Amino acid sequence: RAREPSAASLARAWWPGAALALAGVAAVVWASPPALRVQFDETSLVGVSQNMHAQGHAVLTTGAIPFEGRPFPLENMVDKRPPLFAYLCSLVHAVTGYRVANAFVVNGALLAVGLFVTFAAARARLGLRAGLAAPLLLLAVPLNGVVATSAGFELLAVVLLLLATLAALDFVARPDAPRLAALAGSSALLVQSRYESLPAAAL
Repeated sequence: RAREPSAASLARAWWPGAALALAGVAAVVWASPPALRVQFDETSLVGVSQNMHAQGHAVLTTGAIPFEGRPFPLENMVDKRPPLFAYLCSLVHAVTGYRVANAFVVNGALLAVGLFVTFAAARARLGLRAGLAAPLLLLAVPLNGVVATSAGFELLAVVLLLLATLAALDFVARPDAPRLAALAGSSALLVQSRYESLPAAAL
């Protein structure tokens, strides 16, 4: 039976990727300060997350009146956008209270995860140098930085597509029940990230 790696050996193996991911997030936030960029889409996602936090329902308020110093919703609708990004924002709301900026926190965390997963995948296949180069190539694309400092759900879809693709490759290489569960779970999350994700998951 193969010997399990120790926590110290895992830390030595993966700390360069974690450090690069955190440095990459800091650089992106410095170069492209967080802001709402696609007004209707992003405000709708944040609005759904607000209602998830305040009402416990994945709905978008379309009509409200002031009541006792706060808006009282009169009309709600089910938003056409998948609810996963709004749900992640609502989890942050539960810790800090409702803030629009929590959407930026979610995307910052997703960027860190995406960069680290890219490092890990490239290193496992091509070595340390390739692992360090792969996240830098992603950061070299200006659109990635803009998306990562917005309140949209595009980065969530990209990160989940990456995870689902890696899970699929791992399952094909060594099919077993845990790898099948990882593929099914990542695909299910991918479907809930963006409208176009269902055909992508099917492929």
